[in-house]
Amino acid sequence: MRSVNRSAVIVKPNEPFLNWLKKLYPEEAYSLEDIRNECTVFLIPEYDMVEEAQGFIKRNFKTIFRLELGGWSTDPKNFPGKLTYKMFCEWFACEINSEVYDLSAKKITVEDA
Repeated sequence: MRSVNRSAVIVKPNEPFLNWLKKLYPEEAYSLEDIRNECTVFLIPEYDMVEEAQGFIKRNFKTIFRLELGGWSTDPKNFPGKLTYKMFCEWFACEINSEVYDLSAKKITVEDA
């Protein structure tokens, strides 16, 4: 087991995201539980203080927001207009974890998104 010099942020969709998704795919019967079943995890710089990690998220929220939306629609015309930090906080809950360990013996590979 190896400690990784990163913190992790788990991004969990909230009700406004679900409402957007239902407008995008009205024929589907998604629930909040469904879309929170497999959330995105982002590795960010290692922070000891939650406030520092929150600052990083605030500076990078548009990237996270676009990736979350892009997981459901690749057409930016379907995105909900101007993406603000206030909107991000309404649409997503962020769980910050400062302890990140790699339990795999395999080498980490990196791909650009």
